[in-house]
Amino acid sequence: MKNIQLLILLFLLPITLTAQITFPDSGSGSGIGGPRLNIAIINAKIIDVENGTLEEKQTIIIKDGLITEMKKNEVSIMPNTKIIDASGKYIMPGLVDAHIHFFQSGGLYTRPDAIDLQKYRPYKEEIAWLKKEAGAIAKRYLQAGITTVVDVGGPMHNYNIRNELNADTLAPSIYLTGPLVSTYQPEAFKVDDPPIIKVNDTTEAKALVQRQLPFFPDFIKIWYIARTPQDALDTYPIIEATMQEAKKNGLRVVVHATQLYTAKLAVKAGADLLVHSVDASIDKEFVSLLKANGTVYCPTLIVSANYSKVFTQQYQPTAEDYAYSPPVPLGSLMDIRHLPEPALKKQYLDLTDSFVERNKKGAAIMAANLMILMKAGIPIATGTDAGNIGTLHVSSYFEELRQMYKAGMTNEQILQACTINGAKAVGKESEFGSVAVGKRADLLILNKNPLTDIEHIKALDR
Repeated sequence: MKNIQLLILLFLLPITLTAQITFPDSGSGSGIGGPRLNIAIINAKIIDVENGTLEEKQTIIIKDGLITEMKKNEVSIMPNTKIIDASGKYIMPGLVDAHIHFFQSGGLYTRPDAIDLQKYRPYKEEIAWLKKEAGAIAKRYLQAGITTVVDVGGPMHNYNIRNELNADTLAPSIYLTGPLVSTYQPEAFKVDDPPIIKVNDTTEAKALVQRQLPFFPDFIKIWYIARTPQDALDTYPIIEATMQEAKKNGLRVVVHATQLYTAKLAVKAGADLLVHSVDASIDKEFVSLLKANGTVYCPTLIVSANYSKVFTQQYQPTAEDYAYSPPVPLGSLMDIRHLPEPALKKQYLDLTDSFVERNKKGAAIMAANLMILMKAGIPIATGTDAGNIGTLHVSSYFEELRQMYKAGMTNEQILQACTINGAKAVGKESEFGSVAVGKRADLLILNKNPLTDIEHIKALDR
């Protein structure tokens, strides 16, 4: 995994601080292409995301992209060290989006299994655009302070995207996997390089895990789709076999299981991360299963409602959409009203009231479940499912935070979900997710304190 820390610090430096930075003499090897500069951040107010506290007047020493020292007040600063005076600023770990998809744009044409508009934009064109724009989308994440993203499944070309972007300093650190091991196959995804592959038995499930091993997946993803509890039990051997094969090869397992009964079975089988809220009120058994297994829960509060908002033309772009999201997918969200499809428009407009009621009911269940799990001490990770229709890359992160706050999470709890718990989602909490000696220096410099207002998480010192 590449280090991006020097970039973050340079990118976020304000013009007013640049005059205070002393650079070493430029000879052979100085600068980005040469030996890595040491960095000292002085007079820092460090946000301890694990305890929700603030440590003032700290000095952070960074060498080779890692935090090597953290001490109160002054420390001895070696030559060839760039000094950043963070007086009046707040230092926190970079943000983590624990659920995105690079094979989806967030636009109207990205999920032909949900709405098939290929006569206007063929799916092949959508995928070609995404491949071409992957680097630009990744840079947008970094500009918003999101220094790590977790792509929880896509086509095999996902691995090429990861390898290219992890070699690029203008990209967040990326953890991902390939095609979803699934109990269901959408017709629209029966393509040459499918993001979802249905397996029919345990042998096929193990083979799909094995197929990905040469590409070094960061984890394996299961799409556990069942219409009834009996369907879930019938396909459970596939889930269990996939888990066993993955873990035998040292890989964590991420599961899409939105029904309570599939979620319970997934956790029983050993799921490390559940990437969605469940659709019913949770019970003590589910909480106990999560706690016993150490499973991380990623609620994705906005993604489902965003589909219906786009289809009924009720989607209202946010300020962050205009600031961070790719413009092509954003613009496409208004296309239904312009397409020569009066029957389609009427069909969805007629469903507006039922969608609104469904979203209201679903939001109440998700919020209630989230607070039960928070009180039980289950680790919650912030994830958007960005790439789905109406859930735009980068910008959707901030609306997800607002919904977490609305559900009842405190600023401290949201900061944990955005940082250390995002690292726990991929089993890398010893490497990043908090400001600590030995961890990657994926750091943000903020002008305001997000412990007092979570909106301050956007106050990047540019």
